[in-house]
Amino acid sequence: MIARPAATAAAAAATLSLLLVACAKPRITADPIHFVAKTTADGRTRIDIATAKSTFEAAGEALSHKKHARALALYDRVVTQFAGSPYTLAALYNGGLACEKLGKWRLAARRYQRVLDRFFAQRDAVDAGFRLAAAQAELRDYAASARTLAKLVTHAKLHDDERIEAEARRGLALFRLGDHRKARRAFKQALAVHTAMKERLDGDFYLAMAHYYLAATYHVSFRKLPLVAGDKMGPQLEAKSLMLFSAQRRYMRAIAIRNPHWASAAGFQLGALYQELYRALMAALPRFTKLAKVHASREKLTVDQTRRELARVYLEELHRRIKPLLHKSIRVFERNVSMAERVGLHGDWVRKSRYQLRRLRDLLAATPEKAIQMLPPKGTMPEDEKPPLPKAPASQPQPKRAIM
Repeated sequence: MIARPAATAAAAAATLSLLLVACAKPRITADPIHFVAKTTADGRTRIDIATAKSTFEAAGEALSHKKHARALALYDRVVTQFAGSPYTLAALYNGGLACEKLGKWRLAARRYQRVLDRFFAQRDAVDAGFRLAAAQAELRDYAASARTLAKLVTHAKLHDDERIEAEARRGLALFRLGDHRKARRAFKQALAVHTAMKERLDGDFYLAMAHYYLAATYHVSFRKLPLVAGDKMGPQLEAKSLMLFSAQRRYMRAIAIRNPHWASAAGFQLGALYQELYRALMAALPRFTKLAKVHASREKLTVDQTRRELARVYLEELHRRIKPLLHKSIRVFERNVSMAERVGLHGDWVRKSRYQLRRLRDLLAATPEKAIQMLPPKGTMPEDEKPPLPKAPASQPQPKRAIM
């Protein structure tokens, strides 16, 4: 730090710069130096000497003390005033981290994107790629997030566990876009990477997530398949049952990974599958129009009376035959709650499992007539009962450490 009268400060700075240039020897690269003249409270001028290294270190100090706005300004200064310095990549990445802490996801995404554009071949670009995809997801730009992760899986220095994470998160972005076919392929690719791995996987979060969301793609297809009383009900029920088994098998694989979060979520959805099929079957009540007319003339009853009697008999028989679905659903929810209590897991999935368990027991104890009244219109599930699609916690995994 050099103090000089205001009248001579600018000239002194310029002279010092010329001397440094004149004294420089060929083939020696020096860290660029910037001189900043500042006027003090007593009217004197202070000249601060800054290098890329000192500015970067000051930014790191600010970031470590959670002074995120100051850290961001200093990291940006490294990028703009010391362009081409060895600190550029790290300054862009850490500036993105500071933006995240400030809730400025769009600004964070821009910095991570610059890292990928300029330094993609380097290993540190992998960290930036994951942060960019997360920032784009925060902005609900799932298409951009999917593109970023698709590019990231081509990185030559990507580790297998990171490739599983990238494919699982790419599948999730596509799932949120409603492109279940492409999402299914991404999830299967994540599982294929794991199958081919020769080393043990360090973490199971994204592996379980891939199994879970792969099951969820089949679950969504199961819900969309119609089940309407009539001549087509047999083929419709067969198609719906096959889709149920596809979802069931994959939820069970997610549970087998034993990640507490995804095991609880998959257990809930597995129980919901059986409950949803029960609801769909009970709601697909035939009108018995033609049959009611025939029986009405024989029994000397009105058509409405005959239709109600036929519906009652039909419901009793149907309820008797499909009660095993309720028993199976109850067993799944019981195991899910028991597992959660055993590992000390609390949260939305456990709460909803307990709630559904109470409802199913009430439904099982009800008469067929009462059971049909307990069902919502057209066999749909109310929003408060509908199994919510899980969201991977934003804090898992933790953001990569700042590159210092």
